[in-house]
Amino acid sequence: MSVLVLVEHDGKTIKDATLATVTAASRLGDVDALVVGHDAEGAAEAAAKIAGVGKVYVASSPALEHQLAEAVAPIAARLMENHDAFVVPATTTGKNIAPRVAALLDVMQVTDILSVEGPDTFTRPIYAGNAIATVKSKDAKKVITVRTTAFEKAAADGGAGTVEQVDAAGDPGTSSFVSAEASESERPELTSAKVIVSGGRAFGSSEQFHALLDPLADKLGAGVAKALLGKPVLPDDLPFVTGGIGLLGTQPSYKMMEDCDTLLMVGSGFPYTEFLPEEGKARGVQIDIDPRMLSLRYPMEVNLVGDSATTLTALLPLRAYKKDRSFRDDIEHNIAKWEETLAKRAAQDAMPINPQRVFAELSPRLPNDAMLACDTGTTVHWYARDLKIRTGMRAAHSGTLASMGAAIPYAVAAKFAHPELPALCFVGDGAMQMNGINELITVARYWKRWRDPRFVVLVMNNRDLNMVTWEQRILAGDRKFEASQELPDFPYAAYARSIGLGGFRLDDSDRIVVAIEDALAAGRPYVLEVVCDPNVPPLPPHVSAKQIRNYLVALAKGDRDAVRMVRASIKQIFA
Repeated sequence: MSVLVLVEHDGKTIKDATLATVTAASRLGDVDALVVGHDAEGAAEAAAKIAGVGKVYVASSPALEHQLAEAVAPIAARLMENHDAFVVPATTTGKNIAPRVAALLDVMQVTDILSVEGPDTFTRPIYAGNAIATVKSKDAKKVITVRTTAFEKAAADGGAGTVEQVDAAGDPGTSSFVSAEASESERPELTSAKVIVSGGRAFGSSEQFHALLDPLADKLGAGVAKALLGKPVLPDDLPFVTGGIGLLGTQPSYKMMEDCDTLLMVGSGFPYTEFLPEEGKARGVQIDIDPRMLSLRYPMEVNLVGDSATTLTALLPLRAYKKDRSFRDDIEHNIAKWEETLAKRAAQDAMPINPQRVFAELSPRLPNDAMLACDTGTTVHWYARDLKIRTGMRAAHSGTLASMGAAIPYAVAAKFAHPELPALCFVGDGAMQMNGINELITVARYWKRWRDPRFVVLVMNNRDLNMVTWEQRILAGDRKFEASQELPDFPYAAYARSIGLGGFRLDDSDRIVVAIEDALAAGRPYVLEVVCDPNVPPLPPHVSAKQIRNYLVALAKGDRDAVRMVRASIKQIFA
């Protein structure tokens, strides 16, 4: 099998991504290389020295100075007459050129491969990296992009390839170069890191990571944003912890990602890249025990494979204290403003109860050793933002697949593991009707065996599959579809009392604090059913123009709750 590799270079030296791509290509067959550019002969000579490269084709022309995809693709397609596979790094450049070559050859791409299993069989990540698929290409000619962090780099010296000039076609005139901005240093300086993203997969114990991330962030003058599964990794009362990131995240996290110049990602598979720094704007360092996760979400320049705690322990003494504290000062200022905003939003009236206020009042009253479990739905919005984790607390959420119905089973399991600790779970009425009601039977059977009987189920009863309702409005511009979204009302608290547990139905905002205190002091498992307003919007940290447009379109389509929805939205936005 004959393979053609696209060489990425700066005119003289070969980029590391190409060396890893040569390794991947060599597992398919004999490797040739293509170098394009203006005065590209120096790069071609360097490519000929790469171990495993047989022939180097060089197309040199002023029209190729910036290696625009529209100019490079026809050259590669012509050379593919004598090759079986065109292999490129899965970089910005490679991913721009590869689909054009595939179109010219009338074949499907095989993208982002992690391994070569055979001449036509490969593995690649799917479902945002949460699963690995084995794929087989039936095309006679193959176009492949390579996840370069999954392959060792080929030796840059030791090869004896030959160089052959090929025709460099003229400028097709379909695109033009405007400008380029690139960092000049050879590697990112961890001492300049402005942001640390920590995730649940790094989570050994909160005390361990507190002891590591706190001094590291202090040395770097950095802020720390937490992916949802990493919520318990650090307490929320630290002045540099911006809270969550993503749609459920905070405005300080969003602002920090916009302004940072370096990103350190620790044990996180956070998949929503639109909430990370714009590609090319920030430099990246990532620590993960699974090499397949490296550079999966963001193009990192330094990838460190290892246990997060062990790696951070080794890195910490190597970091000098950063004297410029301006970025850190801005973060702390933004956090203080955000806390004021959250307090104002929670204080807004609703019909009958604002769900944010319930979580805001519960937060300072949580036991210091509480075990928390949260379900999927709008409940997780309030859990992510309004509930503040303190040292000693543990928390879990079904984040990977966003599965409903996990919170009460999680909390029951936690009580069997630690019967001496209090447990609280936060559940929407949709999840409660799926399996929560049945799980209460399990609680009723076993709770007397628990040393600490506190087991509080906070049910957010809004008679709506609320998260999907808001997604329909904001993401698709559709009005609420009552037939699929509305839930029958159910007496959750009364049901709890009927099986020997405590329970109270809360529909008066003046009784929120008393109801919470009663639930925690009940001396038995307790269901606190909160009748809350489905029209309080779970606002993202940044509202885009598209989201506003979809919101207005949903209103125009005759959403039955339009008036109440607009009223509640105005209160939240201008709080």
